[in-house]
Amino acid sequence: MGERQSAPIDPSVDNGVTLEADIIEELVDMMGLPKEGTLTTVERYTELAAKGVDEDFRKVPFRFTAVDGARSAPANSQVGCSRP
Repeated sequence: MGERQSAPIDPSVDNGVTLEADIIEELVDMMGLPKEGTLTTVERYTELAAKGVDEDFRKVPFRFTAVDGARSAPANSQVGCSRP
């Protein structure tokens, strides 16, 4: 995964509270989630985020953050997700 840059997520990753992965598929595997369904959900969410309209749940547009394999948090952080 290369050298991590300083970011707010780092302490949580180091403590094992948050998972870190370079790509969404790797993160899904690490979390033990059903791959096909999870990736379909992420794809749909990202599609709606790009449109700026949540047609499924009416989420307000400013709360959207696309998840497209690129960084979904600040540019200097890693793709991550808290453990369930």
